[in-house]
Amino acid sequence: MLGLGVVMGAKNYSPRQVLVNELQQRLSNLDSELGTLRDKTRQAEARANSLQNEKALLTSTEQRSLRTVEELSMEKHKLSAQLHVEQKVREQTACMVDLNSMPLESVKRFLAAIILGLL
Repeated sequence: MLGLGVVMGAKNYSPRQVLVNELQQRLSNLDSELGTLRDKTRQAEARANSLQNEKALLTSTEQRSLRTVEELSMEKHKLSAQLHVEQKVREQTACMVDLNSMPLESVKRFLAAIILGLL
């Protein structure tokens, strides 16, 4: 390049060299920015992947929780029905015990009242 300055003259060489230097500096800055942006892009992609994995995990957990709630609800209804049946059996058993402890005439009156719809 030194020879170029001699051929073109000192006046032309200096502004062109300044322009080349400025362009090289600008290119260096842009290259640095590009590197920074690539790093940020990789970080953003890694974060996006992490969030997608987290979302999949949360979705799976939510579905499992919903199934558990449904199973527990069904179990609750089943147990409630069993409790209702057991309470009816106890009531009937208690009534039978009372009938067994009553004198025969009282049992007859009780049964007659049931048949006539008085009780």
